[in-house]
Amino acid sequence: MCFDPHPGKTIEFHGNLQNTLCVSCGDIQTLSLLDTTKLKAGKEIFCSQCSNSLRPKMMLYDDHDGELITPSQVWDVLKADLLEAQLVLWVGISFEQSASVSYYRRVLRLAPALKMVVVNPSDEAIWNLKSALSEIPGPERLSSVLEESDRFFKALVGGTEPHNHVPPHMHKRLRRVVASHSSSSDGSSGPGGREEQKLN
Repeated sequence: MCFDPHPGKTIEFHGNLQNTLCVSCGDIQTLSLLDTTKLKAGKEIFCSQCSNSLRPKMMLYDDHDGELITPSQVWDVLKADLLEAQLVLWVGISFEQSASVSYYRRVLRLAPALKMVVVNPSDEAIWNLKSALSEIPGPERLSSVLEESDRFFKALVGGTEPHNHVPPHMHKRLRRVVASHSSSSDGSSGPGGREEQKLN
C-alpha cells in the first residue's frame, strides 16, 4: 500500500470518498463516475491490478480493513508534527463519538502543553468534549470558536466570502484567538464552564 508522509501532505485518518481500495493487493484507485453508478446499483467494481473486488476507501465502525485505510505510520507522522506545532485546530468535530474523543486524548498525551481550539458552529462540540474528560484543561489550553469552518478559515487568512467581505474586526478576533488561545467565558454552567468566541 502506498503511504506518503511527505511534509505538507494531508493525512487522512478515516480515508475519503474519492478513492477505492483493493483489500487483496492494497492498490488505491480513483473512484470514477462509472464505478459510482455501479456501486449505487449494488454492483461490484474490480481492481485493475489484480481483478479482485474494490471497496470505498472509507473507515467504517469495526472495520476489519482499517489498517489498509489508516496505516499505523500515521501516528508516527502525527507525533512528529505535534513536536513542531504551535496550535491544534479541531474543525467540524462534534465529539459525540468516542473515537474523536480518543483522538483528542491521544494528542493530549503526545503534546500535553499544546494549545487547542475547537471550531464548530454549535457549542455542543466543546460541551461534549469537556463532558468526556476526567480533567478539563483551562481556557489557556482549550477554547472554542463558534463558527462554520469556511467562514473561520476565510476570516483567518483575510479572505472574502462569496458575497460579503469578511469584516476587519473578524480578522483581528480570529488572529487573537489563534495567537493567544484565550477566550471569554459566557458564564453558562457545565464542566468547567463554556469558554468560547463567537464571530459576529
